[in-house]
Amino acid sequence: MVGENHFAVRIADFDTEETVDAVRVALRVTIPDQADIGPTHLELRPTEFGMWEGTGTAIAQPARWRGTVIIAFRPKVSRCRSSST
Repeated sequence: MVGENHFAVRIADFDTEETVDAVRVALRVTIPDQADIGPTHLELRPTEFGMWEGTGTAIAQPARWRGTVIIAFRPKVSRCRSSST
């Protein structure tokens, strides 16, 4: 719907469907048929584990929009032991 919209994203593992934690989630929307109109970004905020939401006017005109969800995860840290002689 054109105007202010509410967006909600649930992040889950593809195989297990278990909720996955992220550090940043954003929505990028474009109009593929109108290259002269640049992309719009909307940062989403965490509302509960695995859920991110935001409200905004990212979709500001009637058109066929394409949305891309950008997700940043915490890097996995391996613990290793080192020794020196």
